[in-house]
Amino acid sequence: MCRFRFNAGFTLVELLIAITILAILAAVAIPSFAETIIRNQTASQNNELIALIHLARNEAIRRNPQGGSIDERTVRVQLVPNGNSWAGFVRPPSVDEAVVECPEGTIRCSENQSVAMTLVENAAPIRFDNRGYSVNDEGSPTVARVELVHARATLTNIRHQRCLTIFPGGQVRSLEGAC
Repeated sequence: MCRFRFNAGFTLVELLIAITILAILAAVAIPSFAETIIRNQTASQNNELIALIHLARNEAIRRNPQGGSIDERTVRVQLVPNGNSWAGFVRPPSVDEAVVECPEGTIRCSENQSVAMTLVENAAPIRFDNRGYSVNDEGSPTVARVELVHARATLTNIRHQRCLTIFPGGQVRSLEGAC
């Protein structure tokens, strides 16, 4: 009687080949995955900032005060850069601008991590009047720019940066890259 012997396993060579293939695939996939995470974080923060700007504009139109000083007729988005993060506050005129936290009367507060912000051209704070126009401290229509840069951004990769432009009519345009 002849007995056949079947091995139900892998040889050492087969395991080494499988591990080598997995290592090569991981070496290719991990940098791409990290890049995707950074791009998604930047896009998410960009959308958060656009939402704050739209909320401030809508609140300014909704409240619609007609008389008084420019401070009484505007709602502002106050943006506070803080190293590798930023905070944003949508505030009516009654809330003190010097306070960099979320006091009573603030419409919305947003604190963000991992994406730094640079204020460019008339962006501190961004004000909207009762018509929804982006205005300066004197009440004249103005353009404001804000730049978002991921904390782990490379100078060569524009996908880690966003430039937001707020036009006098209140429209917001967001583009990849530096301002």
